Amino acid sequence: MAKFRINNGYKQYSTGNSWQYTHRTVAAKASGGTIPKGYEVHHKNCVKTDNRPSNLAIVSKETHHQIHNKNK
Repeated sequence: MAKFRINNGYKQYSTGNSWQYTHRTVAAKASGGTIPKGYEVHHKNCVKTDNRPSNLAIVSKETHHQIHNKNK
């Protein structure tokens, strides 16, 4: 049975050994690989629990901070 939880507003799932962020797994699978070091996953609509592939974008850490600072 899969275990799920919310951590800091983000959905996570248990692999049995560790907790993984759902949005990072979905984005990695949708992009056909992995998320490069130094990159983060942005929720386009700013809803942390909306993990549809169309709502996720893999962006550099710098770009991600610019997006969120612009929205303040």
